[in-house]
Order: sequence, then C-alpha cells, then structure tokens
Amino acid sequence: MHKIKGFGILSMQEIIGLEKEMHLNFPEDYKQFLMNKNGGAPEENYLSTVIPSHGEEIVLGALLGINENENFDLESWYKEYSDELMSHH
Repeated sequence: MHKIKGFGILSMQEIIGLEKEMHLNFPEDYKQFLMNKNGGAPEENYLSTVIPSHGEEIVLGALLGINENENFDLESWYKEYSDELMSHH
C-alpha cells in the first residue's frame, strides 16, 4: 500500500497493548503495517480494491491505527462497533 500517507509509526509494545485491549491477535502483515504507517489516509481521495472471493470492489477512505482523532482510531471504532463484529472464537 504505497499510496497511503501514514499517521506515524507504532512500537510492537503499543500494538501488543492494543491487541490485549481488543482481545484480538492481529496478523503479522497488519502488525508490520501498523509499525510502519500506524494507519493512514490515501494520498489521493480514496483507494479501492476488489475482494477476490466476492468480486466486489470496496472503497477505502482511511485505514485505522492508534490516533488521538477518534475518526482514525482503531480502538475507538472497535468500542463503538464491536457488538456488530463476527465472533472470532
């Protein structure tokens, strides 16, 4: 995702803390993304990608990380919408 303007970087300790808070284990490639970019916004207006298993295009306006701005903060969104997520057990 070279067209993303990141929000900064995260340490592995911050990512592990977020995983514990959210009771999740992030995939290794996502952890690397968070360490290198901490989420971010597209350099252009948006990014789109196709989900191969569904053939559907999705549009991305932002990728969440740890951010003081709740609009871009992964934990804030998780707290707000966790009851709508599929079970991971």
